[in-house]
Amino acid sequence: MLGVPTEDRDKFRKWSNTILASSDEFQAEFTEDVGAFIDYLTYLFDERRANPQDDLISKLLQAEEEGEKLNRDELYSMIVLLIIAGHETTVNLISNTVYALFQNPSQLDLLKSDHSLVEPAIEEGLRYYSPVDFSTARWAEKDMEFHGKTFRKGDFVLASISSANRDEEQFLHADLFDIKRAQNAHVAFGFGIHFCLGAPLARLEGKIAIEKLLSAFPSITLSEGAEPKWREQFLLRGLEKLEINIK
Repeated sequence: MLGVPTEDRDKFRKWSNTILASSDEFQAEFTEDVGAFIDYLTYLFDERRANPQDDLISKLLQAEEEGEKLNRDELYSMIVLLIIAGHETTVNLISNTVYALFQNPSQLDLLKSDHSLVEPAIEEGLRYYSPVDFSTARWAEKDMEFHGKTFRKGDFVLASISSANRDEEQFLHADLFDIKRAQNAHVAFGFGIHFCLGAPLARLEGKIAIEKLLSAFPSITLSEGAEPKWREQFLLRGLEKLEINIK
């Protein structure tokens, strides 16, 4: 969609992982990788200005409203948002759902026997292991009380999406992974005016990926004794490594 050359996609993966990492071990790489990311985008913007292609970057560069075009900072922000919010979250959705299925073999067997359950399985994966742990930053609009806690106007507030999606008042047996869950009004994609614009695409990508995975490897299982390695990221929740058997 963006028009990033295929041979450069691994660079984008490395850069986005570094930008999202909260572990100290990545801090030394942060400045270097962000600089490389900006340099690459600058090159790509200049190249697309000179030679427009049928891709999103070219269209963003050409976008105009009332005589104004996006400035460079706006272009950087848009591309970073699309790469991170549009890629990292969907990767987490797919891997987290597959891991939840491995943890619940009866649910995996149910899905293997009936692929029509892929869509509700995706929804349950979104709820059970939310790809985004926290909302973006909020500030209290006015003084208020909430569950015995006092918030003053202007106080910084960070809402836990993962916690909301395990709310026992909202979900029956909230800590159980159930791909046949009847009521699943999760907030993994946000809510109201903050609802994720990419939700339909993420759901479709997840559906295709899991259907293809189970069709190609119907005997896929978690490796014996394998422990998941979760990424050390603050806002997002996703796996860095998971050992599986495909035979």
